[in-house]
Amino acid sequence: MHTLLLLMCATLACGDAKSAMPDSLSRAFAQRMRFQTALFEYEFRAFCSNVSRRPKLRYEARFAGTDVYWAELGDEEGVLSHDTTTGLPILGPRYACTPDRAVRCNDGKDEWSIRDGELVVHAHPTPTRILVRGRAPERLLDPRSAGLYPIAFSETSPDDWLQELQQKGYEWSEKRADGAIEVSGSLEKQAAKGEPFRVIVWRIDPEKNDAILEIRVYAGHSDGRRELLEQMKADHEQFDGRWWPSRCMTKSESGTGYEEFTFTRVEFDRKEHPGKLGPDALGIPPGLNAIDRIHHASGTGPLKMGRYIGDGQIVSVDDWHENYKNMHDSTALTEFVARAQAIGRGAYPKWWSAGEDTLGVENVSRTPDLWEIYVRRWIIRHNYGIARAQGAATAQSLTPAQVDAAWAILKDCRKRASPILLRMNKDSAQASPDASRDKERARPPQQCRMENTSQPTRRILIDTRKNSRVSLVH
Repeated sequence: MHTLLLLMCATLACGDAKSAMPDSLSRAFAQRMRFQTALFEYEFRAFCSNVSRRPKLRYEARFAGTDVYWAELGDEEGVLSHDTTTGLPILGPRYACTPDRAVRCNDGKDEWSIRDGELVVHAHPTPTRILVRGRAPERLLDPRSAGLYPIAFSETSPDDWLQELQQKGYEWSEKRADGAIEVSGSLEKQAAKGEPFRVIVWRIDPEKNDAILEIRVYAGHSDGRRELLEQMKADHEQFDGRWWPSRCMTKSESGTGYEEFTFTRVEFDRKEHPGKLGPDALGIPPGLNAIDRIHHASGTGPLKMGRYIGDGQIVSVDDWHENYKNMHDSTALTEFVARAQAIGRGAYPKWWSAGEDTLGVENVSRTPDLWEIYVRRWIIRHNYGIARAQGAATAQSLTPAQVDAAWAILKDCRKRASPILLRMNKDSAQASPDASRDKERARPPQQCRMENTSQPTRRILIDTRKNSRVSLVH
């Protein structure tokens, strides 16, 4: 009887252990929240099989306790909106090419936002549905969650992912493999008989602050087979003494798409980091117009148009002129207004009005590293008509074949330039600095350009009438 009781207890203990998430995975998620202050600059790109080139979207996020500042900076050309079908930029609407900045503060209850070029800051309460401790702000692709789950979702913090995984009813197992820990979660018991079920495997390195190196998502089958559906692999670097992913790449085995999450700057708990973040982090000066929806939404006051006086406070226009205006130097407000007016509508990139010979890329004809920027801008310049917004200017649009041809020309130009660049670098390394300069001065200016290279920087002409032919004009 005693032996049977021990066996029953052991069986129950194993069952409990199997239904509880292993500590190694819990620690991996918790590590992403263990800082007081942080700064992240990062890029995200999602590739789809039906879209040849998805934009690389850039973000910035700062954390200080429960406060968070974030900015959507747009793609490489500063464009924030893109057509979901073609991946092309949407140009023409107001603020189409101006960063969008916001800050959440006051224990996460309030949000303040403004776009570059705007002359009014908006204060509003945080939406109730996302007013959860640790949850990311709306629209923020949370950098803390990069590489914790195969697919990136906005607003989803590590705490959110952890809670969701714990509530799904996964059966857990853990094993050591090649110095790493592999944690598997299976939904086999929840699947209907004969139906495939989800299995997720996290590969964790305990020597790197429980960094998640790889995630594999399978469709499991009752006969023991596993079909790989998705896979995420991450590279890690040390930032301020902490291991953090520098790049996460997720791909679907079906080949329909993949995602790339890259960190370009990471900082933790530095002395220069502010201990709290509020509306002042947006760079707004005293005296700026402000719309107060916080008190209106809570029922403690009317919708108010006033003036910002700093430290998260808004006063009426009359109060500003009577009691506060003379207390503040007007220089900051004057300079802010001048910068906003210089941006104007922000409907097009800054280089939009530049000549087509350079499209705002200096020395592009002599710098192969800049050719891709030129071709990308050239395509945008000739293609924005496809994704134009209502009321925006129209243009002759390129066909997909013409876009592909432009990129093919760039590839060909790079191929032809490569041996010349290698020769030039070799000659430069062999020559003394003085001799190299003398040799360059002695050459006629026209020979200082790279000989025998196609230079896709003069002009790319599209002939839409002749079978989508793309040609270079030198």
